[in-house]
Amino acid sequence: MNQLQDFKNGEKEPYPKPCPRCGGETYLTRSGQHIKWSCVDCGYIKFLPQKAENFHMPFGKFKGKSLEEISRIDAHYLAWACMNMDERIARRIREFLNAK
Repeated sequence: MNQLQDFKNGEKEPYPKPCPRCGGETYLTRSGQHIKWSCVDCGYIKFLPQKAENFHMPFGKFKGKSLEEISRIDAHYLAWACMNMDERIARRIREFLNAK
């Protein structure tokens, strides 16, 4: 199996874990920035979290840019974002900054 960050948009790959609902065969698909875990049999869907270093800003002036790219362009923006953005995004940014 590829590393999650290596998936290209629209790629589909079998996943070794069975479906938590029915035990059926599952696969991963990338859709934009999201990685979807789906069951072939029952249609179960879960979006998998990505590590902070693989996170890309989902909106705003840095939409689509990785946190590493943003830190090189405007490090002060990341500090501002931690204080002013949704907690889910702020948490990813804090994880990234703490890992540096």
